[in-house]
Amino acid sequence: MFKIRKKYSLFALFFALTFSTYSQFEFPVVGSRGAAMGGVSVGLKDFCSTIDNIAGLSYLNNRYIGIGFAENFMLSELSYKSIQMAVPISGINAMALRYTHFGNIGYSEQRVAMQYAQRLGLYVSLGVELDYLHCGTSDVYYDKYNNVSFAVALQVRPSDGWVIGLYAFNPLGRVVDTDISIASLFKLGASYAVSPLLEAAVEVEKNVYMKHNIRWGLEYKVFDFMFARIGFSTCPILYTFGVGLLTGDLNIDFSAHVHNSLGVSSNITVNYSF
Repeated sequence: MFKIRKKYSLFALFFALTFSTYSQFEFPVVGSRGAAMGGVSVGLKDFCSTIDNIAGLSYLNNRYIGIGFAENFMLSELSYKSIQMAVPISGINAMALRYTHFGNIGYSEQRVAMQYAQRLGLYVSLGVELDYLHCGTSDVYYDKYNNVSFAVALQVRPSDGWVIGLYAFNPLGRVVDTDISIASLFKLGASYAVSPLLEAAVEVEKNVYMKHNIRWGLEYKVFDFMFARIGFSTCPILYTFGVGLLTGDLNIDFSAHVHNSLGVSSNITVNYSF
């Protein structure tokens, strides 16, 4: 079992009971840029598309590799680790590969995603993703699960400054068995460049097992190399903030969010273009 610090034992017990009653694969957190903006993702248009809306990959001009780490509520047992890379094939399409790990040696979930995005004309981009999912514990008396699913995504850029995005993971609602499921997740959102210095984004997310979640965020360009971000989400209620640093080909994004009862979570992503 997990080695939980005493002050978090009540939360850990609640978490464990929830998953033993009806378990499901966890969704990876979004990239640090989107996480700082309330968790928005589908309307963003950078390398974070490998984490967020895969349709945005088709607009990449360079190859990218990145790593990410997120720790929920200061508990290593609830941490995410990821590595991702993206390669443009031509001026209108790209491919990417991403690996994500959630949990620790006691309980873990792993996800390998192969992604492809293609521009359809001047204003529309389509993305598809094939996912391999693994879930299990270190206890030999409990089963391990392996399955596959997929995701589709769409981005539309109707005019300068606007990006409208749609993302659907496991849209057919595949079920592994009676004990564990792969939840379906749907996102619809948009971003708008209010000015060369300010970008706003809003998004609605629906997990079939949860209430809908409304997110919004702002990004302000403080300097050519520094961005400040804030955001908010409704389910659960989270207050988010973060900064982004751009130094040549290296991009470092940090974010944190605050839950009224459970405390602070952190997220960092480091990307390199070449």
